[in-house]
Amino acid sequence: MALVPVDPPELTRQVAAAVRQFDKETTTALCEHLITHLRSTDDLYPEREAKRVLQHLRNNRYFDLMQQVADVLIQSGQIAPQIRRQYAQ
Repeated sequence: MALVPVDPPELTRQVAAAVRQFDKETTTALCEHLITHLRSTDDLYPEREAKRVLQHLRNNRYFDLMQQVADVLIQSGQIAPQIRRQYAQ
């Protein structure tokens, strides 16, 4: 099965829509897709979009997903202080 490419701004928009609707199932699926993408590429995920995804998760108290996504972002080379802080929270 081929991995569907990730369009960072579109993924951020989808995560925002899912968390606004309190749709944990869709939010989880989107985060899992992002995590799979991050683990399968050497490309650095855009810092701005990474921060926005984590902020949407944090604002809606999806702390478990926030931790998982932040962990993989850090492992993939993202070093922004805000991302590291949200991982620690």
